[in-house]
Amino acid sequence: MELFADNHYAVTDATTLIASARVDLRARHANGAYAGPVIEGTSGYPVDFANNEDADSFVIWGVGAGYRSPEGWRVFLDGRNLGDRTYAANTGVVDSADANSAVYNPGAPRSVYRVHRSNDLRIAADGERLLVVWQTTGGGFAGSGPMVMARSDDGGAHWEPAATPVQGDDTESHGFFALSRAPDGRFHLAWLDSRAGQQGVHHAFTNDTGRSWSAVSTAQPATCECCWNSLAHLDGEAVLLYRDIDPRDMAVASTANGAHGCSGRERVGRFDWDVDGCPHVGGGLAVSTDNALHALVWTGADNHMGVHHLKRHDQGAWSEPERLGHPSARAVDLVATADGGLLAAWDHGSADRTVHVARYQDGRWGTPRALGESKRRPGFPLLTATAEAAQVFWTERGEDGNRTWRFTSIPLIAE
Repeated sequence: MELFADNHYAVTDATTLIASARVDLRARHANGAYAGPVIEGTSGYPVDFANNEDADSFVIWGVGAGYRSPEGWRVFLDGRNLGDRTYAANTGVVDSADANSAVYNPGAPRSVYRVHRSNDLRIAADGERLLVVWQTTGGGFAGSGPMVMARSDDGGAHWEPAATPVQGDDTESHGFFALSRAPDGRFHLAWLDSRAGQQGVHHAFTNDTGRSWSAVSTAQPATCECCWNSLAHLDGEAVLLYRDIDPRDMAVASTANGAHGCSGRERVGRFDWDVDGCPHVGGGLAVSTDNALHALVWTGADNHMGVHHLKRHDQGAWSEPERLGHPSARAVDLVATADGGLLAAWDHGSADRTVHVARYQDGRWGTPRALGESKRRPGFPLLTATAEAAQVFWTERGEDGNRTWRFTSIPLIAE
């Protein structure tokens, strides 16, 4: 065994001092706006125990600007490495290295990031098969770019690029995704793009975890511009929940699993909300074990503002809306649970700045439960469910203004 006495340990430890810093010079106004430069860098350090090879020091700079509203939502434009410096973001470690050793992980080139929680990355699973989709930046609607997808056949241990249903067409951007796995094992994807001349909702499916895709079908050529979509599967059909444009109520369309084309434009809650602008809020959709379709929808209509639950049996009419939470309740998600019920989650915006969850069992909603610290502005909950529990994910804002993910598990015990 080769020993490296008196050498610095590779990467970093108590004997290896690495000077690393990030200086945030963005000016912040009391009204929530901020802008300015950000500088970060690090000194060089050894990448091998023999101390033959050092990672170079670097300094990169960027500019960030944005706005944080009193209600907790945030928009920003973040430019990083604007000097387009080539550098190693981090490294592996080996016994002995040289300049050609495969230990360097390159940092991102000049990049502009456009991220907000209402346009999340989406992931779906079928056993060990995983598929994920997210949006890039580009020259499309509101600075958005084309979708990117990745796939895994071993539960996420290894990933590879996946094909997308839009490869080869002339659309510039895609976003506000819904991604689901149907009972027959197909993955379905819905998204917004402007192929019809304005934002509309489109759909495709894959039989082989993203190696190839069906042709793209347009569920509705004109929709609200930037509200997220939801998918559920019922009686051999994929059901798509989206926000319509005239009026801006939520609506559903459906397609037979494995078939091309969508049909229907059925409003979910006839609130007749007529507004010239996008609210940046989608809905939630789930199928309970009694084969009923359930929807959570938000509206800003006078006298109806807030989150509402509706259900539909056997292709019949939707039930009357039932309000959940305070009228300021806004961002929602919904999941069916293995015990035959549902779990709903929503944030409460400016009302009390908490995330709430409630169980639906035997045809009624239980008492809502608050999650998160109000001072950290928790919001945008996401839900999953396993056989024993439901999982709730949400983000909170720290004292530095950055968002962090939080998580809790809720056992499936009847209330």
